Amino acid sequence: FGLKKLDILFLSSNQIKNIDKTSLNGLDKLTTLKLSDNQIETIENDRLNEIEYLFFLDLSSNFMSTIPKIFNLINLSFLSLSNQNGKLTKLPDYSFEKIAYGIFPLEIQLDQNSITEIGPQAFCSRDMVQQSIYKLKVTFTTMKSMDICHIKQLSNKNRQCSIEITD
Repeated sequence: FGLKKLDILFLSSNQIKNIDKTSLNGLDKLTTLKLSDNQIETIENDRLNEIEYLFFLDLSSNFMSTIPKIFNLINLSFLSLSNQNGKLTKLPDYSFEKIAYGIFPLEIQLDQNSITEIGPQAFCSRDMVQQSIYKLKVTFTTMKSMDICHIKQLSNKNRQCSIEITD
């Protein structure tokens, strides 16, 4: 098929239920992956981490209850987890941890979720590397679960994180 050079893949609205270890095999050059409006419940822990060039990842409008691991995605600049149909309720510690932050700061969209529990280090890195999240989109109900410590995690000496709050 010659898909090894494929860099953009839109698979929205395809009733996909899970991404397992064989899904997306051979698509290591992807920079854009749009999997919105499916029925995805799970993404095998390290499956996305193998797509090292991934820049844009849209997982909105699915049924995920956990945040996929993005640890190795140093180029990732956009992650949408908007509208997980009531399934995404927790942000555990180190939810958005990356091994390194390259030149691209990260925009995270979490709006239209019912997040009621946010770990005290949800936006932190285990190795104390400053996270480079430049924009966070949340709903008002999620914002009520955040405290000043979460806001401090999102800012650093060089850049403030923009937080967009929607209804």
